[in-house]
Amino acid sequence: MLPYLIFAFGVICNATGNVFAKRASEAFSTTGFTVQSVVSNYNMFVGIALFGLSFVAYIVSLGKISLHVAYPLFVSSSIILVTTASVVLFGESVSFLNILGIAAIITGIALLVTT
Repeated sequence: MLPYLIFAFGVICNATGNVFAKRASEAFSTTGFTVQSVVSNYNMFVGIALFGLSFVAYIVSLGKISLHVAYPLFVSSSIILVTTASVVLFGESVSFLNILGIAAIITGIALLVTT
């Protein structure tokens, strides 16, 4: 059970890291990409830290979860969380085809974890 909790923590860190990466990119689009904008961009550093935590959690969970299940589950779960966050936090829109794609991802996850 613990490896799956660590795995879930890694997925959440990955998705949250992407949110901070998006916020970091917004800062660069307004201030430009300079040494000062990099050093003062806390969103970028938080994102990097979250990606690092995500990677460590993923590696730790691989000790108990098969790679052929863990990797697609990690990536697809992150896609679903990032898409949801982009709509809720940034007001981005998703099309009907995007929704169908997420439904296909969820179906794929269900097929993957039941075999």
